[in-house]
Amino acid sequence: AVLKLGFKEMVEVALGADNTSLNESAEFLAEVATGKQPLMTTSCCPAWVRAIKVHVPGLVPYISTAGSPMKYTGDLVKKRSPDSITVFIGPCTAKRTEGAGLDNIDHVLTVEELLCAFNAQEIEPSKMPKEDNPTTRLPSAESTAYCGAQNVTAAVVSAVPKATYLNQQRGEGGTAVNDLQPVYISPLDKKSFKQVKIWGDKIDQIPGNLIECMNCEGGCISGPGNIVSGTVAQARFKQLMKERPQFNDIEDVTSLN
Repeated sequence: AVLKLGFKEMVEVALGADNTSLNESAEFLAEVATGKQPLMTTSCCPAWVRAIKVHVPGLVPYISTAGSPMKYTGDLVKKRSPDSITVFIGPCTAKRTEGAGLDNIDHVLTVEELLCAFNAQEIEPSKMPKEDNPTTRLPSAESTAYCGAQNVTAAVVSAVPKATYLNQQRGEGGTAVNDLQPVYISPLDKKSFKQVKIWGDKIDQIPGNLIECMNCEGGCISGPGNIVSGTVAQARFKQLMKERPQFNDIEDVTSLN
């Protein structure tokens, strides 16, 4: 259906999430598991990152340096096709601001806006044949679930074996996350943000060492630009997970192929 709008190819952003998982896991191992810093926060939700940078300066040093799935997917596509025009499509409106600051993302649309384009061209996606992209590999099951709350942490843990090898290649330490203590925040509402601001001033009171925050309740699947409920979206990605390889069964999670 997307190709009928004039796009040449569609690349699933879960492929970029494989890169995010690998890099966040490697960073946690090298920085937190070794005791160099007390904690780390995830970096894939632009609304969360922006809120911290503006309102909670005490947590800024602990934001993961890993790029978001959108960022890594754009990098992979531009590496293969430098002259391509990349358009990120998702349920998140905060991606507009993030995308504006990324060299390899040219435009950002919401799923709702995509539906408007389908309606304008009288395209009914449900009547189109199901096709996988023959030019890319399947993303991992763990990264397919990235859009749901608490699943980023699960993906980071799954990536430990590959992240350990990556750190060895970089000459960095850290080999285990046995002491990983996640703190989940979803949604980032008035109540939870009040607590986050307290933590920003009192780091030692944070009840864990990996803060996973998704601004929207239940994760990206409940973003304001979506067209189905979070419950329906969750059921769909859980089905997709069954059809996809485990993270550590993929030879090279950093490539499209």
